Amino acid sequence: MPALDHLVISASSAAHGPFADLPEASVRQIFDTKFFGPYATAKAALPKLRKGGSITLFSGVLSRRPGLNCSGLGAVNGAVEALTRGLAMELGPDLRVNCLSPRMVRSEAYDGMEATARETMYQATGDSLPIGRVGVTDEVAKAGLLMMSNA
Repeated sequence: MPALDHLVISASSAAHGPFADLPEASVRQIFDTKFFGPYATAKAALPKLRKGGSITLFSGVLSRRPGLNCSGLGAVNGAVEALTRGLAMELGPDLRVNCLSPRMVRSEAYDGMEATARETMYQATGDSLPIGRVGVTDEVAKAGLLMMSNA
C-alpha cells in the first residue's frame, strides 16, 4: 500500500583531481554514491509512492559548466540528469520527477576544509556568479519544497 508522497534524494560524493591522475576507484565511488544509490532508492520506493507524488534528485552545475579537475563529477551529474529525464517520461503523469541542480552551496559538505581556505573558495566562487555569492542551504530547501508542491 502506498505510504509516501515524496522522495527527495540528496546523496552526494566528490572526487577531484586531474583525469590522468584520479583513480578509477574514486570515480566509481562517486557514481555509487550519487547515481546508483539514488537509482536503487527510487526503485525501492516506487511501489510506495502515491499517485501525484514526486521524486526529487540532486545534480550539480558541473554537468553543464565543466570545472578543472572535475571530469568525474561532471559525468555523474550528467548521468543523474539523464536518469531524471528518463524517469519523468516513464513515470509521468502519475509521479513528477525533478532534479535540483544548485551551484556551490554554503553547507556542511565543506566543513572538512580549513576555514580560511573554505571562505576563500566561497568568496571566489561567489564573485564569479551574477548574484555575487554562493547559495545557502535554506534556498535549496525552498526550491525542493517548490518542486514537491508544484502539481
